[in-house]
Amino acid sequence: MAAAQKAFTVGGVGAQPTLDDVVRIAYGQSVVLDAAGADRVKKLSPTPKQFQAEPAPESTTSDAAAPGRPLSSHQVKAVVAAKLLALMNGRSGTRVQVCEFLVSLLNHNVIPVLHAQEEDQAVLRSLANACHASGNAIGNSGTAPVQLLSDVLASKQIAAPGLSAAERAAIESGGSATAGVAALIVQGSKKLLTMAAAVAALSCEALGLPIKAFDADLLEARGFKAAVSVADELRSLMEGSKRVGTTKGADNTAAFASVPQRVGAAAEAAAAAYTAVRSELQSEALAVKSASEAPPVPTLASTLTELARCLLAVAHDSVERSGRVCSGHNVMLSEAQLSVSSQLGSAQTSLAALGAKLLSATSGALPTFQAAMSAAAALDAAERALALEATSSVAVLRIIEGPPAPSAAAAEPAPEVPADSGSADAGAAAGGRGKQDKGGK
Repeated sequence: MAAAQKAFTVGGVGAQPTLDDVVRIAYGQSVVLDAAGADRVKKLSPTPKQFQAEPAPESTTSDAAAPGRPLSSHQVKAVVAAKLLALMNGRSGTRVQVCEFLVSLLNHNVIPVLHAQEEDQAVLRSLANACHASGNAIGNSGTAPVQLLSDVLASKQIAAPGLSAAERAAIESGGSATAGVAALIVQGSKKLLTMAAAVAALSCEALGLPIKAFDADLLEARGFKAAVSVADELRSLMEGSKRVGTTKGADNTAAFASVPQRVGAAAEAAAAAYTAVRSELQSEALAVKSASEAPPVPTLASTLTELARCLLAVAHDSVERSGRVCSGHNVMLSEAQLSVSSQLGSAQTSLAALGAKLLSATSGALPTFQAAMSAAAALDAAERALALEATSSVAVLRIIEGPPAPSAAAAEPAPEVPADSGSADAGAAAGGRGKQDKGGK
Protein backbone atom coordinates (compact mmCIF):
# COMPACT_ATOMS: atom_id res chain seq x y z
CA MET A 1 0.00 0.00 0.00
CA ALA A 2 1.42 3.41 -1.01
CA ALA A 3 2.32 5.80 1.78
CA ALA A 4 0.11 8.82 2.28
CA GLN A 5 1.39 12.02 0.70
CA LYS A 6 3.07 14.32 3.17
CA ALA A 7 1.24 17.56 3.92
CA PHE A 8 2.66 20.74 2.41
CA THR A 9 3.83 23.27 4.99
CA VAL A 10 2.79 26.87 4.34
CA GLY A 11 4.58 29.91 5.72
CA GLY A 12 7.98 28.53 6.62
CA VAL A 13 10.82 31.03 7.07
CA GLY A 14 12.52 31.59 3.71
CA ALA A 15 10.09 29.27 1.92
CA GLN A 16 9.73 29.88 -1.81
CA PRO A 17 6.65 28.04 -3.09
CA THR A 18 6.74 26.72 -6.63
CA LEU A 19 4.11 26.22 -9.30
CA ASP A 20 4.28 22.48 -8.70
CA ASP A 21 3.36 23.06 -5.05
CA VAL A 22 0.17 24.84 -6.11
CA VAL A 23 -0.66 22.09 -8.62
CA ARG A 24 -0.26 19.38 -5.99
CA ILE A 25 -2.47 21.26 -3.52
CA ALA A 26 -5.09 21.82 -6.22
CA TYR A 27 -5.17 18.07 -6.86
CA GLY A 28 -5.57 17.03 -3.25
CA GLN A 29 -2.38 17.42 -1.23
CA SER A 30 -3.21 18.52 2.31
CA VAL A 31 -1.63 21.61 3.86
CA VAL A 32 -0.55 22.67 7.33
CA LEU A 33 0.57 26.03 8.68
CA ASP A 34 4.16 26.37 9.77
CA ALA A 35 4.18 26.94 13.56
CA ALA A 36 6.74 29.73 13.42
CA GLY A 37 4.95 31.33 10.50
CA ALA A 38 1.64 31.19 12.33
CA ASP A 39 3.21 32.87 15.37
CA ARG A 40 4.57 35.62 13.13
CA VAL A 41 1.12 36.22 11.64
CA LYS A 42 -0.39 36.39 15.14
CA LYS A 43 2.10 39.01 16.30
CA LEU A 44 1.28 41.23 13.32
CA SER A 45 -2.50 40.83 13.58
CA PRO A 46 -4.91 42.77 15.81
CA THR A 47 -5.84 41.41 19.21
CA PRO A 48 -9.39 40.16 19.75
CA LYS A 49 -10.25 43.48 21.44
CA GLN A 50 -8.82 45.49 18.54
CA PHE A 51 -10.55 43.44 15.85
CA GLN A 52 -13.49 45.21 14.22
CA ALA A 53 -15.53 42.96 11.97
CA GLU A 54 -17.03 44.40 8.82
CA PRO A 55 -20.71 43.82 8.12
CA ALA A 56 -21.33 40.46 6.47
CA PRO A 57 -22.54 40.51 2.84
CA GLU A 58 -26.29 40.99 2.69
CA SER A 59 -27.12 37.83 0.75
CA THR A 60 -25.67 34.38 1.33
CA THR A 61 -26.22 33.65 -2.36
CA SER A 62 -24.56 36.83 -3.63
CA ASP A 63 -22.31 34.88 -5.99
CA ALA A 64 -25.14 33.04 -7.72
CA ALA A 65 -25.84 35.80 -10.23
CA ALA A 66 -22.18 36.74 -10.83
CA PRO A 67 -21.16 36.98 -14.51
CA GLY A 68 -18.76 34.46 -16.01
CA ARG A 69 -18.71 30.70 -15.80
CA PRO A 70 -17.82 29.04 -12.49
CA LEU A 71 -14.23 27.92 -12.06
CA SER A 72 -13.52 24.20 -11.81
CA SER A 73 -12.83 22.68 -8.40
CA HIS A 74 -9.10 22.39 -9.18
CA GLN A 75 -8.96 26.04 -10.25
CA VAL A 76 -10.73 27.18 -7.07
CA LYS A 77 -8.34 25.21 -4.87
CA ALA A 78 -5.39 26.68 -6.76
CA VAL A 79 -6.73 30.20 -6.12
CA VAL A 80 -7.23 29.46 -2.41
CA ALA A 81 -3.72 27.97 -2.19
CA ALA A 82 -2.12 30.99 -3.86
CA LYS A 83 -3.91 33.44 -1.57
CA LEU A 84 -2.99 31.38 1.51
CA LEU A 85 0.68 31.50 0.49
CA ALA A 86 0.54 35.29 0.10
CA LEU A 87 -1.16 35.82 3.46
CA MET A 88 1.22 33.54 5.37
CA ASN A 89 4.35 35.01 3.74
CA GLY A 90 3.25 38.60 4.16
CA ARG A 91 2.72 41.31 6.72
CA SER A 92 -0.87 42.16 5.95
CA GLY A 93 -2.12 42.13 9.54
CA THR A 94 -4.61 39.38 8.69
CA ARG A 95 -5.51 37.17 11.65
CA VAL A 96 -4.23 33.61 11.68
CA GLN A 97 -7.88 32.46 11.94
CA VAL A 98 -8.38 33.56 8.33
CA CYS A 99 -5.41 31.46 7.21
CA GLU A 100 -6.67 28.49 9.23
CA PHE A 101 -10.06 28.86 7.54
CA LEU A 102 -8.43 28.67 4.08
CA VAL A 103 -6.54 25.58 5.23
CA SER A 104 -9.83 23.99 6.29
CA LEU A 105 -11.38 24.73 2.90
CA LEU A 106 -8.49 22.93 1.18
CA ASN A 107 -8.20 19.95 3.53
CA HIS A 108 -11.96 19.31 3.77
CA ASN A 109 -12.57 19.80 0.03
CA VAL A 110 -14.99 22.65 0.56
CA ILE A 111 -15.10 24.40 -2.81
CA PRO A 112 -16.66 27.89 -2.76
CA VAL A 113 -18.13 28.97 -6.06
CA LEU A 114 -15.85 31.49 -7.81
CA HIS A 115 -16.73 32.94 -11.19
CA ALA A 116 -14.44 33.92 -14.06
CA GLN A 117 -14.00 37.69 -14.23
CA GLU A 118 -11.72 40.13 -16.03
CA GLU A 119 -9.68 41.09 -12.97
CA ASP A 120 -8.37 39.33 -9.87
CA GLN A 121 -10.12 41.66 -7.45
CA ALA A 122 -13.57 40.57 -8.61
CA VAL A 123 -12.67 36.88 -8.25
CA LEU A 124 -11.04 37.35 -4.85
CA ARG A 125 -14.07 39.32 -3.64
CA SER A 126 -16.05 36.07 -3.73
CA LEU A 127 -13.32 34.36 -1.71
CA ALA A 128 -13.49 37.17 0.84
CA ASN A 129 -17.26 36.70 1.01
CA ALA A 130 -16.67 33.00 1.70
CA CYS A 131 -14.88 34.01 4.90
CA HIS A 132 -18.32 35.21 6.05
CA ALA A 133 -19.88 31.88 4.96
CA SER A 134 -21.53 33.81 2.13
CA GLY A 135 -22.06 32.32 -1.32
CA ASN A 136 -22.33 28.79 -2.64
CA ALA A 137 -20.23 25.65 -2.70
CA ILE A 138 -19.82 22.90 -5.30
CA GLY A 139 -18.73 19.26 -5.20
CA ASN A 140 -15.17 18.22 -6.01
CA SER A 141 -16.12 16.90 -9.43
CA GLY A 142 -17.90 20.11 -10.34
CA THR A 143 -21.06 18.14 -11.13
CA ALA A 144 -22.58 17.89 -7.65
CA PRO A 145 -25.56 20.18 -6.95
CA VAL A 146 -24.64 23.64 -5.72
CA GLN A 147 -25.33 24.14 -2.02
CA LEU A 148 -25.20 27.09 0.32
CA LEU A 149 -21.65 27.47 1.56
CA SER A 150 -22.94 28.06 5.09
CA ASP A 151 -24.66 24.65 5.05
CA VAL A 152 -21.54 22.87 3.82
CA LEU A 153 -19.35 24.58 6.44
CA ALA A 154 -21.83 23.63 9.18
CA SER A 155 -21.79 19.98 8.05
CA LYS A 156 -17.98 19.97 8.25
CA GLN A 157 -18.00 21.87 11.57
CA ILE A 158 -15.91 24.68 10.08
CA ALA A 159 -16.46 28.14 11.54
CA ALA A 160 -16.22 31.11 9.18
CA PRO A 161 -13.83 33.69 10.72
CA GLY A 162 -15.46 36.86 9.38
CA LEU A 163 -13.29 39.74 8.16
CA SER A 164 -12.36 43.27 9.01
CA ALA A 165 -12.24 45.88 6.26
CA ALA A 166 -8.43 45.67 6.28
CA GLU A 167 -8.50 41.89 5.94
CA ARG A 168 -10.89 42.11 2.99
CA ALA A 169 -8.52 44.57 1.27
CA ALA A 170 -5.62 42.16 1.85
CA ILE A 171 -7.53 39.22 0.38
CA GLU A 172 -8.78 41.15 -2.64
CA SER A 173 -5.36 42.65 -3.45
CA GLY A 174 -2.67 41.15 -5.67
CA GLY A 175 -2.89 38.56 -8.41
CA SER A 176 -3.42 35.37 -6.40
CA ALA A 177 -6.42 34.32 -8.49
CA THR A 178 -4.47 34.58 -11.73
CA ALA A 179 -1.35 33.02 -10.19
CA GLY A 180 -3.27 29.99 -8.93
CA VAL A 181 -5.06 29.25 -12.21
CA ALA A 182 -1.96 30.10 -14.26
CA ALA A 183 0.14 27.64 -12.26
CA LEU A 184 -2.14 24.86 -13.53
CA ILE A 185 -1.94 26.21 -17.08
CA VAL A 186 1.83 26.65 -17.25
CA GLN A 187 2.66 23.26 -15.78
CA GLY A 188 -0.02 21.62 -17.94
CA SER A 189 1.39 23.33 -21.04
CA LYS A 190 4.87 22.02 -20.33
CA LYS A 191 3.59 18.46 -20.13
CA LEU A 192 1.50 18.92 -23.27
CA LEU A 193 4.41 20.26 -25.31
CA THR A 194 6.58 17.27 -24.41
CA MET A 195 3.94 15.13 -26.14
CA ALA A 196 3.40 17.41 -29.13
CA ALA A 197 6.62 16.38 -30.91
CA ALA A 198 5.88 12.69 -30.38
CA VAL A 199 2.37 13.05 -31.83
CA ALA A 200 3.69 14.99 -34.84
CA ALA A 201 6.29 12.27 -35.42
CA LEU A 202 3.48 9.69 -35.52
CA SER A 203 1.69 11.72 -38.20
CA CYS A 204 4.85 12.02 -40.31
CA GLU A 205 5.33 8.28 -40.08
CA ALA A 206 1.71 7.55 -40.97
CA LEU A 207 2.02 9.62 -44.15
CA GLY A 208 5.56 8.52 -44.98
CA LEU A 209 6.75 12.11 -45.20
CA PRO A 210 10.40 13.11 -45.57
CA ILE A 211 12.07 14.89 -42.67
CA LYS A 212 14.23 17.38 -44.56
CA ALA A 213 12.40 20.26 -42.88
CA PHE A 214 13.81 19.07 -39.55
CA ASP A 215 17.43 19.22 -40.71
CA ALA A 216 19.70 20.57 -37.98
CA ASP A 217 21.77 22.82 -40.25
CA LEU A 218 18.65 24.43 -41.71
CA LEU A 219 17.16 25.27 -38.32
CA GLU A 220 20.42 26.35 -36.71
CA ALA A 221 20.89 28.86 -39.52
CA ARG A 222 17.65 30.54 -38.46
CA GLY A 223 18.98 31.03 -34.93
CA PHE A 224 15.87 29.86 -33.07
CA LYS A 225 17.28 27.57 -30.37
CA ALA A 226 13.90 26.34 -29.15
CA ALA A 227 13.05 25.11 -32.67
CA VAL A 228 16.43 23.36 -32.94
CA SER A 229 15.70 21.45 -29.74
CA VAL A 230 12.30 20.30 -30.99
CA ALA A 231 13.75 19.28 -34.37
CA ASP A 232 16.42 17.21 -32.62
CA GLU A 233 13.68 15.39 -30.72
CA LEU A 234 11.69 14.78 -33.91
CA ARG A 235 14.70 13.30 -35.71
CA SER A 236 15.47 11.13 -32.70
CA LEU A 237 11.90 9.83 -32.57
CA MET A 238 11.86 8.93 -36.27
CA GLU A 239 15.37 7.54 -36.46
CA GLY A 240 15.30 4.03 -37.92
CA SER A 241 11.68 4.27 -39.07
CA LYS A 242 10.97 2.33 -42.28
CA ARG A 243 7.96 4.51 -43.07
CA VAL A 244 9.62 7.94 -43.20
CA GLY A 245 10.13 9.18 -46.77
CA THR A 246 8.38 6.20 -48.40
CA THR A 247 5.48 8.08 -49.99
CA LYS A 248 6.43 9.24 -53.48
CA GLY A 249 5.80 12.88 -54.21
CA ALA A 250 5.04 13.64 -50.58
CA ASP A 251 6.18 16.98 -49.27
CA ASN A 252 6.01 18.67 -45.90
CA THR A 253 3.05 21.00 -45.75
CA ALA A 254 3.25 23.98 -43.41
CA ALA A 255 1.45 22.08 -40.64
CA PHE A 256 4.27 19.51 -40.64
CA ALA A 257 7.30 21.62 -41.53
CA SER A 258 6.48 24.24 -38.90
CA VAL A 259 6.32 21.81 -35.96
CA PRO A 260 9.73 22.87 -34.54
CA GLN A 261 8.84 26.56 -34.78
CA ARG A 262 5.32 26.15 -33.37
CA VAL A 263 6.23 23.91 -30.47
CA GLY A 264 9.45 25.82 -29.78
CA ALA A 265 7.59 29.14 -29.63
CA ALA A 266 5.01 27.66 -27.26
CA ALA A 267 7.78 26.32 -25.00
CA GLU A 268 9.38 29.76 -24.79
CA ALA A 269 5.99 31.37 -24.09
CA ALA A 270 5.42 28.86 -21.28
CA ALA A 271 8.84 29.71 -19.82
CA ALA A 272 8.05 33.44 -19.87
CA ALA A 273 4.67 32.85 -18.21
CA TYR A 274 6.35 30.63 -15.62
CA THR A 275 8.63 33.49 -14.57
CA ALA A 276 5.71 35.93 -14.18
CA VAL A 277 3.56 33.43 -12.26
CA ARG A 278 6.40 32.46 -9.94
CA SER A 279 6.98 36.13 -9.09
CA GLU A 280 3.34 36.53 -8.11
CA LEU A 281 3.28 33.29 -6.09
CA GLN A 282 6.32 34.32 -4.08
CA SER A 283 5.07 37.83 -3.40
CA GLU A 284 4.01 38.93 0.08
CA ALA A 285 0.61 40.20 1.10
CA LEU A 286 1.09 43.67 2.62
CA ALA A 287 -1.20 45.85 4.65
CA VAL A 288 -3.24 47.93 2.19
CA LYS A 289 -6.23 50.22 2.49
CA SER A 290 -7.70 49.09 -0.82
CA ALA A 291 -7.02 46.24 -3.25
CA SER A 292 -6.01 48.67 -6.00
CA GLU A 293 -2.86 49.54 -4.05
CA ALA A 294 -1.36 46.09 -4.78
CA PRO A 295 -2.12 45.13 -8.40
CA PRO A 296 -0.92 41.83 -9.93
CA VAL A 297 2.48 41.49 -11.60
CA PRO A 298 2.06 43.55 -14.81
CA THR A 299 3.61 40.91 -17.11
CA LEU A 300 1.06 38.25 -16.14
CA ALA A 301 -1.53 39.39 -18.68
CA SER A 302 0.87 39.71 -21.62
CA THR A 303 2.76 36.45 -21.04
CA LEU A 304 -0.42 34.42 -20.55
CA THR A 305 -1.95 35.95 -23.67
CA GLU A 306 1.11 34.98 -25.71
CA LEU A 307 1.00 31.47 -24.26
CA ALA A 308 -2.67 31.19 -25.27
CA ARG A 309 -1.84 32.33 -28.82
CA CYS A 310 1.00 29.81 -29.15
CA LEU A 311 -1.10 26.94 -27.80
CA LEU A 312 -3.88 27.73 -30.28
CA ALA A 313 -1.32 27.71 -33.13
CA VAL A 314 -0.15 24.26 -31.99
CA ALA A 315 -3.77 23.10 -31.81
CA HIS A 316 -4.65 24.47 -35.26
CA ASP A 317 -1.71 22.69 -36.92
CA SER A 318 -2.55 19.48 -35.06
CA VAL A 319 -6.13 19.50 -36.40
CA GLU A 320 -4.81 20.11 -39.93
CA ARG A 321 -2.35 17.22 -39.65
CA SER A 322 -5.12 14.96 -38.35
CA GLY A 323 -7.25 15.75 -41.40
CA ARG A 324 -4.33 15.09 -43.73
CA VAL A 325 -3.62 11.74 -42.10
CA CYS A 326 -7.25 10.61 -42.30
CA SER A 327 -7.87 11.82 -45.88
CA GLY A 328 -6.03 8.96 -47.60
CA HIS A 329 -7.54 6.15 -45.55
CA ASN A 330 -10.96 4.96 -44.45
CA VAL A 331 -10.70 6.57 -41.03
CA MET A 332 -13.92 8.31 -40.01
CA LEU A 333 -13.33 10.89 -37.29
CA SER A 334 -15.43 13.69 -38.79
CA GLU A 335 -17.59 14.23 -35.69
CA ALA A 336 -14.56 14.40 -33.42
CA GLN A 337 -12.83 16.79 -35.82
CA LEU A 338 -15.86 19.07 -35.91
CA SER A 339 -16.08 19.07 -32.13
CA VAL A 340 -12.40 19.96 -31.72
CA SER A 341 -12.61 22.62 -34.43
CA SER A 342 -15.62 24.16 -32.71
CA GLN A 343 -13.78 24.30 -29.38
CA LEU A 344 -10.75 25.76 -31.12
CA GLY A 345 -12.91 28.47 -32.71
CA SER A 346 -14.44 29.37 -29.35
CA ALA A 347 -10.98 29.68 -27.77
CA GLN A 348 -9.81 31.88 -30.67
CA THR A 349 -12.82 34.17 -30.20
CA SER A 350 -12.00 34.48 -26.50
CA LEU A 351 -8.39 35.31 -27.28
CA ALA A 352 -9.38 37.94 -29.86
CA ALA A 353 -11.60 39.70 -27.32
CA LEU A 354 -8.79 39.61 -24.78
CA GLY A 355 -6.31 41.03 -27.28
CA ALA A 356 -8.56 43.95 -28.07
CA LYS A 357 -8.83 44.81 -24.36
CA LEU A 358 -5.08 44.57 -23.83
CA LEU A 359 -4.32 46.84 -26.77
CA SER A 360 -6.70 49.48 -25.45
CA ALA A 361 -5.60 49.16 -21.79
CA THR A 362 -3.12 52.02 -21.67
CA SER A 363 -4.11 52.84 -18.09
CA GLY A 364 -6.00 51.24 -15.26
CA ALA A 365 -6.26 47.57 -14.36
CA LEU A 366 -5.33 44.91 -16.90
CA PRO A 367 -7.67 41.98 -17.65
CA THR A 368 -5.18 39.64 -15.99
CA PHE A 369 -7.59 36.94 -14.87
CA GLN A 370 -9.29 36.98 -18.24
CA ALA A 371 -5.89 36.24 -19.77
CA ALA A 372 -5.52 33.23 -17.48
CA MET A 373 -8.94 31.86 -18.47
CA SER A 374 -8.18 32.44 -22.15
CA ALA A 375 -4.96 30.45 -21.75
CA ALA A 376 -6.92 27.71 -19.95
CA ALA A 377 -9.34 27.48 -22.90
CA ALA A 378 -6.41 27.32 -25.34
CA LEU A 379 -4.78 24.53 -23.32
CA ASP A 380 -8.01 22.51 -23.32
CA ALA A 381 -8.33 22.92 -27.09
CA ALA A 382 -4.69 21.92 -27.65
CA GLU A 383 -5.09 18.80 -25.49
CA ARG A 384 -8.11 17.66 -27.49
CA ALA A 385 -6.46 18.46 -30.82
CA LEU A 386 -3.35 16.43 -30.00
CA ALA A 387 -5.48 13.54 -28.73
CA LEU A 388 -7.38 13.56 -32.03
CA GLU A 389 -4.16 13.63 -34.06
CA ALA A 390 -2.65 10.76 -32.06
CA THR A 391 -5.81 8.68 -32.54
CA SER A 392 -5.82 9.36 -36.29
CA SER A 393 -2.15 8.47 -36.74
CA VAL A 394 -2.33 5.25 -34.72
CA ALA A 395 -5.45 4.15 -36.62
CA VAL A 396 -3.78 4.75 -40.01
CA LEU A 397 -0.56 3.01 -38.99
CA ARG A 398 -2.56 -0.05 -37.94
CA ILE A 399 -4.35 -0.06 -41.29
CA ILE A 400 -1.01 0.13 -43.12
CA GLU A 401 0.53 -2.67 -41.07
CA GLY A 402 -2.49 -4.90 -41.65
CA PRO A 403 -3.79 -7.60 -39.33
CA PRO A 404 -1.23 -9.25 -37.07
CA ALA A 405 0.46 -12.40 -38.41
CA PRO A 406 -0.88 -15.67 -36.96
CA SER A 407 1.23 -17.36 -34.33
CA ALA A 408 3.34 -20.40 -35.20
CA ALA A 409 0.96 -22.73 -33.38
CA ALA A 410 -2.01 -21.39 -35.32
CA ALA A 411 -0.15 -21.46 -38.66
CA GLU A 412 0.83 -25.16 -38.39
CA PRO A 413 -2.18 -27.35 -37.53
CA ALA A 414 -1.45 -30.43 -35.44
CA PRO A 415 -1.36 -33.77 -37.39
CA GLU A 416 -4.49 -35.88 -37.26
CA VAL A 417 -4.31 -38.80 -34.83
CA PRO A 418 -6.30 -42.05 -35.47
CA ALA A 419 -9.03 -42.68 -32.97
CA ASP A 420 -7.47 -45.89 -31.59
CA SER A 421 -3.88 -44.79 -31.66
CA GLY A 422 -4.06 -43.31 -28.22
CA SER A 423 -5.06 -46.60 -26.57
CA ALA A 424 -2.55 -48.57 -28.65
CA ASP A 425 0.28 -46.26 -27.72
CA ALA A 426 -0.75 -46.40 -24.12
CA GLY A 427 -0.83 -50.21 -24.22
CA ALA A 428 2.57 -50.38 -25.87
CA ALA A 429 3.98 -48.07 -23.28
CA ALA A 430 2.47 -50.16 -20.53
CA GLY A 431 3.81 -53.38 -22.12
CA GLY A 432 7.27 -51.92 -22.41
CA ARG A 433 7.29 -50.99 -18.80
CA GLY A 434 6.10 -54.48 -17.89
CA LYS A 435 8.97 -56.15 -19.79
CA GLN A 436 11.45 -53.82 -18.17
CA ASP A 437 10.04 -54.74 -14.79
CA LYS A 438 10.43 -58.47 -15.54
CA GLY A 439 13.92 -57.94 -16.82
CA GLY A 440 14.75 -56.05 -13.69
CA LYS A 441 13.57 -58.97 -11.62
